[in-house]
Amino acid sequence: MNWSVWARIELVLTKQSIKPMLAVVPDNRDPKLMIEPARLDFWDCVCAWQAGGWSIALHGFEQLYNAVLWPAYSEFAGLPYDAQRAKLDQALAVFARHGVRADAWVAPAHTFDASTVKALLELGIDVISDGFYSPGQTVGSVVDTAADVAVQAHALWCVDGLLSPQVFLRTGSGSSSLISSLA
Repeated sequence: MNWSVWARIELVLTKQSIKPMLAVVPDNRDPKLMIEPARLDFWDCVCAWQAGGWSIALHGFEQLYNAVLWPAYSEFAGLPYDAQRAKLDQALAVFARHGVRADAWVAPAHTFDASTVKALLELGIDVISDGFYSPGQTVGSVVDTAADVAVQAHALWCVDGLLSPQVFLRTGSGSSSLISSLA
């Protein structure tokens, strides 16, 4: 994780009294996300954010992409139901070991399928954010797109080589507004 950028984002969120949804990879194995050394107090931070009213979303399991179906790669979409359920069970076990509750699901690589949704609902996760899901599919009470399912507001940020970090607030309706620039 890029902790130096995150510190600035967290400061803005706190100053603006924004309680975002944070996507946490329970057992991150993606070297692209290992920008700075891991923090020994990471799980303490996650617990503190959740205790402060921030939503903690399960963001996959290991962030390793195995299926090659949606749109270019996915950690979950395209895998058999049993494989997806096993990954979700393992991910939630990591959360439980650290005293974290999964308030939502944020799809790795923005992808999931009907098997993912079925397993999530069985595990009691009924808020899905940030994903592509084929319109018209129905699994239990979930219909159409992830935007229809995402009912919580969450903070998104854009950080690239050309822009300064910015914090946006996006609502379930899909509208976004700039909260602060971190320049």
